[in-house]
Amino acid sequence: MSTIFMSKKEIPVRYEYDVVILGGGTAGAIAGIAAAREGAKALIVERYGCLGGSQTMALVTPIMPEGMKEGNAESSISKEIRLRLQAKGFAHKYDGNNSSWFDTEMLKVELEELAIENGCDLLYHTSFVDAVMDEQKIKAIIVTNKAGLEAITAKQFIDCTGDGDLAVLVGAGYTKGNQNGKNQSVSLRFEMVGVDMNRFGEFLEQGGQADGYTRPPLLSTYRGNLSKTLDRVLEEKCKEGYVTEQDIHYVQLFSMPGNPTAISFNCPELGDSKNAIDPIYMTKKSIEGKQSIVRLATCFQKFIPGFENSSIGQIAPMLGVRESRNIVTEYQLGIDDVMNYTKYPDAIAMSDYEIDIHGAKDEALTQKSYNKSLPLNEQYFTIPYRSLIVKGIDNLLVAGRCAGFDFYVQSTVRVQHTCRYMGEAVGIGAAIGAKENKAANQVDGAIVREKMITYGSDLR
Repeated sequence: MSTIFMSKKEIPVRYEYDVVILGGGTAGAIAGIAAAREGAKALIVERYGCLGGSQTMALVTPIMPEGMKEGNAESSISKEIRLRLQAKGFAHKYDGNNSSWFDTEMLKVELEELAIENGCDLLYHTSFVDAVMDEQKIKAIIVTNKAGLEAITAKQFIDCTGDGDLAVLVGAGYTKGNQNGKNQSVSLRFEMVGVDMNRFGEFLEQGGQADGYTRPPLLSTYRGNLSKTLDRVLEEKCKEGYVTEQDIHYVQLFSMPGNPTAISFNCPELGDSKNAIDPIYMTKKSIEGKQSIVRLATCFQKFIPGFENSSIGQIAPMLGVRESRNIVTEYQLGIDDVMNYTKYPDAIAMSDYEIDIHGAKDEALTQKSYNKSLPLNEQYFTIPYRSLIVKGIDNLLVAGRCAGFDFYVQSTVRVQHTCRYMGEAVGIGAAIGAKENKAANQVDGAIVREKMITYGSDLR
């Protein structure tokens, strides 16, 4: 491969902050809110024109349940978001595990309002390019936008890119994929509008669907799980050539509060890869995904009752990457921690969400089993704050699906509940580090935990 050498550039330092969060997604938006709430001068740098990441730009609704057998598990800021959306009719509390249907568009607005209310600055339409290091400390990050290249300095940085982009660039270690090196499958979600929910509901009921559904407004149906009638139609139309086997490999539908004729599709699933974030692969899957969506939508319009007058409302502008890299942190949470329901003194999140691997499975997991001898109120695992401290970099934390987990654990902690917990924790921790001039690994995770509890996070 040939190379090109660029001349040295003089880059203006445009912004100076206590805490800079790279990526305003599920974890990053919360991190910015938490850091600002703690009194830090905080900035979220985001490549899109809104907050929410996979929740909003990849159309990932609803929030999946955290699976606790007794009690709830939700961070304080996550609670506030849910309650605010519910009060305005844009979210619905579905069950005791805080699984919540929500309107992806209105979440954009609510996250933005909450960030501004708490004093967090936002910089949209801005992409990360490089970093300036002073030994093991990040001095500045270099970003680009319509103003050109700009430098942003901070005392503490938080990587919430989902793929550990900042951490990897400054030399942090990382793991990726299962024992065969394969990442989980990617998806491209879409929404259909103009659906006659009563007619569709009658169709599902005829197929024997009862669990997870009330008509209207809540709907949750998985192909191969709840609706034999839907399965049969899709399989029949696959044989007739309307859709492919990959199109209907994984089909999941959810209704949307605030829009009584809209259904969110958690599909098509587009297959696994040894590098889910290779730009050529991502481009290919974005193209294939749209083609698959058109086939699926056309099939539903022609053959599924209730969809006769529907249309595609939107296709996610962001590919749904479930797993790519996991950054090496002070403590890597492993599958035995989850299966044994390990509790930590610096625990900043708790969950009992299932091991949820899409594609890329292997046999290692079959040799593991949960410790069911514990009482029900103890059957949950925790995430220690140490799993968010990037090893070898003095002022860098990481939160979200790319934090310090093995492949199996990542599949259970990548959901919104735990990512929001992590975001709140690193926001608080970074604010403390900036205020007290401490390295990231000098901030006591137990103190972060106590602050979270004081604010109202569910931790025990």
